Parts: sequence; C-alpha cells; structure tokens
Amino acid sequence: MEFEFEDQPKKEFQELPEELYTVTITQALLNTSEERPVINWEFTICDGDFSTRRMWDNFTLTPKNKYFLNRDFLSPLGLTINEASELTAALTKAMGMKVKLMREKSDYTNPQKPDKVYYKHTVTELLEKPTVNENEIPF
Repeated sequence: MEFEFEDQPKKEFQELPEELYTVTITQALLNTSEERPVINWEFTICDGDFSTRRMWDNFTLTPKNKYFLNRDFLSPLGLTINEASELTAALTKAMGMKVKLMREKSDYTNPQKPDKVYYKHTVTELLEKPTVNENEIPF
C-alpha cells in the first residue's frame, strides 16, 4: 500500500499572537553544524487557548551577543555563562523549566524572504524548576 502525502489535508494553525505565555522549555540544544553555533530552543505552551502548541527560537551565537543570551534567556532562569565551555551545562539545566515567555515581532528581516515575519522570544520569569528524582540519575 502506497501512502500519498498529497492526499492528506493540511493542518492549519492559527498564528500565535504577541503576548506573554506560560511555557515549558522542552528543548535547548547547541547546534554546531552551522557556520556559527546556534542554540535551538523549543517551548511548549502550558495553558490557555494555545495549550500544547509549540514555539521555536534559534539563537545564533556570536562574540557580540553573549550579553543578549544571558539577558534574554539565561539570567531569568538563574543561569549565566562567562565561558563557552559553560553553555552546554546551562542548557541542560534549562530543560524542563517552566517560565513566562514574551513573544514579540522582531525587527529582523531576511532579504531572501522579505515577507516572512520573525519573532523574538524573551524569558521574563522563572516559575518552576524541574524536579529531579535522585533514583533516576544514571550515575
């Protein structure tokens, strides 16, 4: 039996409005396969009309924007980095945290995709750290 993807109805999603959301950080991964390292963030909305919907943010790392990474993401989580070697541990700690996240349209434009709207996400408040069961720690 062949499966034709074209036969499947496209699922339409309402665009998420610019507002403050309660989310869980479901992914915070450092991707070094690009020209510049990128942090791939994934957030899952916890409540309201958009509960279970996800948002993503890709944060490109450059020497100049360490300040913005600390200010917009890590400091509100109680985490900061001073050296690149500290980043992976900080991202691991961020996973599972419940936070308030502000979604706003960005001023960024891409000349190759002039009609695409980009969004900026900023963590404004840490609500809950994940609980760790010491019996589940593998070492």
